Amino acid sequence: TQPVSGAIYLGKNLVQIHIDQTKILTDLRIYNDLAQGVEVSSFVDSINVADNQGKEIVLRVSTPNIMNTGNSFYTDSMGLEMQKRVLNIRPTWNFSVSQLAAGNYYPVQCAIYIQDQTTQERLAVIPDRAQGGAALATGAIELMIHRRLVVDDARGVGEALNEKDWDGQGLRQWVTHTVLFSKPGYIDTHYRQIQYNNDQPNTVILAQYSSSSVPNKIPAEKSLLYEGLDLDYIKILSRPLGTLKFLYRFQNLDETQTRKVSTSVFQSPVMKLAKITEMSLSANQAKADMVKNKFNWNGRLLNNASFINTDYLTSDSFALRPLEIRTFIGEYNYNAKLIDM
Repeated sequence: TQPVSGAIYLGKNLVQIHIDQTKILTDLRIYNDLAQGVEVSSFVDSINVADNQGKEIVLRVSTPNIMNTGNSFYTDSMGLEMQKRVLNIRPTWNFSVSQLAAGNYYPVQCAIYIQDQTTQERLAVIPDRAQGGAALATGAIELMIHRRLVVDDARGVGEALNEKDWDGQGLRQWVTHTVLFSKPGYIDTHYRQIQYNNDQPNTVILAQYSSSSVPNKIPAEKSLLYEGLDLDYIKILSRPLGTLKFLYRFQNLDETQTRKVSTSVFQSPVMKLAKITEMSLSANQAKADMVKNKFNWNGRLLNNASFINTDYLTSDSFALRPLEIRTFIGEYNYNAKLIDM
C-alpha cells in the first residue's frame, strides 16, 4: 500500500516519522539511546472481507544489504533460549514443503533475528506480544500482526477466525515492534532488557487529591520495603493464593550472568512472613519433593539431593542462573503492630 501522507517530527531526544496508509498508521521512533533500537508502532484497522476472502497482514523488515544467512533464522523458545530454524528443513525428518509460509512460521514471544554467517551482523525484531514469525526471503524478517478469515482453518476450533469489534467491524490492532541492527554480541546484551520493559512496563496510577491531603514527606516506616532492591533483568510474577498465602515467580532474563535477589522481596509492610517454600515450576508440589521423587534415567542421578537449593533459607539472597525461573509460596501471619503503623 502506498502512503497517503507522512510527517517527520524532530526533537532533542526523539525523531518520529509518521506514515499514513489509510488502513494502517505507522510511527517510527528513533531515540537518542540507539541501544533501544528503532520503535515501530502500528495501528491496523479492521480487515475488509466483503470480497469473501480471508487476509493476513504482516510486518516485513529487510536489511539494506543482502545478508548471507544460509536460509537460517533464530526464534526464542517460550521466551527463553534462542533456537536455530532453517528454511524448509526439520532436523529429525525429511520435510516436504507444500506451503512456504505455513511450513516455516514459528511462535515468537521474545525475539526473532537473522545473522550474516560471515560478518556476524544481525537484524532482530522484538514484538510486544506473541506473534508468528519467519524469514522467508534472504535478509528479511516478517511477523504476522493481524489476520481475519472467513472459513474454518480445520485446526479444531470449528469456526472461522473472524472476531468483531464493538461496532460489528473486524478487530483493530495496536502493536509495537523494536528493530535492532547490530554488530556481534550487541543484541545479546540489549534485547532481553527490551523484553523486560515490554513484559513489565511502568504502571501509571492516577488519583484525585487536594493540596492539603498530600503529605510533603512519606514516613520512613511506611515506605515500600522493596525500595533499593536491584531487580534489573528480573521478571517477577506475584499472585494471591488466599488471604495469607502468595505465589511468587522470579525469572532471570540475563542470558550470561547469574543474578541474586534479596530475600527481603518476600517481606510485607502489613504481614509477617511465617514460611517460604520453593515449589516446582507449576507450584503444585515442593521442589524438594519433586527432586526426591524423580526417576533416575539413562544413568543420570536426577533425584540427587544436591539439586535442592536452600539458599533462600540460609542466606539473605537467592541466586537465579541465566534464564532460570524459580517459584515460591509465601505464607504469612497478620502483624497487628505493622497494621497500626
